[in-house]
Amino acid sequence: VAPRAVPVAPPLLAPSPEVAVPEVAPVVEEPPAWEPPPVPEQGPIAEAALPDPAAAPPVIPPPVVAPPVPEERPGILQRIRDRLS
Repeated sequence: VAPRAVPVAPPLLAPSPEVAVPEVAPVVEEPPAWEPPPVPEQGPIAEAALPDPAAAPPVIPPPVVAPPVPEERPGILQRIRDRLS
């Protein structure tokens, strides 16, 4: 069986020296200093942001209890405990 000819990619063209690539200097802009927005001491916005603790008591979810897992073979745990002791 004769080996098939594998196509060879043409060589990458080198950039021609006639074409001048303009050098672009990176533009570095100073980011503006971040300032937090003013927080109103009093007023409707400040009062609405704070929840009223007397309005709703905290909701405590009931603890999650896993159901007991039935033993597939009753007594197997006792036999293992007896063997280990």
